[in-house]
Amino acid sequence: PLSTLAAAPTSGVIAPKAISNAKLDADGKPELLYIGAEFCPICAAERWAMYVALSKFGTFSPEPDRIHSAVRDGDIPTLTFYKTKYTSPYLTFTPVETTTNQPDGDYYVTLQTPTAAQQKLWGAHTNPPSFPWLDFGGKAELTSAQYDPSLLEGQSFDQIASDAGNNSTTIGADIDASADALIQTICKTMTGSKPAAVCSAAANG
Repeated sequence: PLSTLAAAPTSGVIAPKAISNAKLDADGKPELLYIGAEFCPICAAERWAMYVALSKFGTFSPEPDRIHSAVRDGDIPTLTFYKTKYTSPYLTFTPVETTTNQPDGDYYVTLQTPTAAQQKLWGAHTNPPSFPWLDFGGKAELTSAQYDPSLLEGQSFDQIASDAGNNSTTIGADIDASADALIQTICKTMTGSKPAAVCSAAANG
């Protein structure tokens, strides 16, 4: 519930920071661009908060698959946005998962390649390019997980999913507070504080 997200303790949780880029749009709506990788443990942690936050503005179809970060990179249970379609009247969500979690020599198997424009933006903000990177319509960005990914190591997918929404657990509180920070950023920079019920609840925690 939004009230639970807003009530989560925010100590230590990183919020997106303001930037001043050209407006980023897609399909006639503000665009949230996410560039990540399925092997990446930092992305694995952040996707939990992203999923909770984005679910307040639209729907995924199909729902994101269950995966894990690479075995040699934390083996953290998470979701993948690869092959999902996100529908929202407020924003466009463009996920780019660049690799799988399967090793290929010293790196991982390629999955999706950013467009030239996406690559240019990504490289301009993380040099060398790093994961995860979120661009909120050109007005804010996130260049890391919002909380400590190592908290999720050794947990099952179902345990993490159960903790989300439970502020009495460290994992739940971190996911909830991170999701609330994402919601506030989306409201302030992308949707003009719409929907009002979501944005007012997130801001008044």
